[in-house]
Amino acid sequence: MMELVPEAKSVRSHSMTQSSVLLDIFASVGLTHDVNQFIPASMAGGFAPWILWNGLVRCLFCWEDDIACMSQSISLEEPSVVDICRSSTGLKIFNFHPVHVFLNTESLERYEQTRSLHQEPKELIRLRYRGYGTRSRLIELLQLCKQT
Repeated sequence: MMELVPEAKSVRSHSMTQSSVLLDIFASVGLTHDVNQFIPASMAGGFAPWILWNGLVRCLFCWEDDIACMSQSISLEEPSVVDICRSSTGLKIFNFHPVHVFLNTESLERYEQTRSLHQEPKELIRLRYRGYGTRSRLIELLQLCKQT
C-alpha cells in the first residue's frame, strides 16, 4: 500500500486487525499514526492520543457508520455526529466507508442486499437510501466543520 500512497502517515486496518508485529511494521515504513481502536463517543469523555512503544501515535475513533447502522436497526439511541462534536472534548475521529456514503446506508441489510452491485455504481446508485443515512451524517458533519 505504501507504493500506492507513499505519502501516507496514518493507518487503519480492515476489521481493525492489529498486533505488535503489525504495529512495528507500520512504524518501520514511516507511518506515524494508528487508528485501530474504537471507543463509542457515548462511552468515553475526551479522546486523547498517546504514543506507543515504537513511536506510533495511537488515536481512538469514536464513531463508525456500520456501528451506527447496527444501532439504528436495534433502536439503540446513539448520539448524532453533531452532538458528538458539540458535547465531548478532545480529538474526534469518525470512520466512514465509501460504499456506505454512496448508498446512504441506514441498515446493514441494504449493504448486504446490494453486495453484488458494489462494483456497478450506475446500478448501485438506484438503490441509494432516500432518508437519513450515512451520507446524510457525513454531510451534517461537513456542514458543521464549515461553520467553525
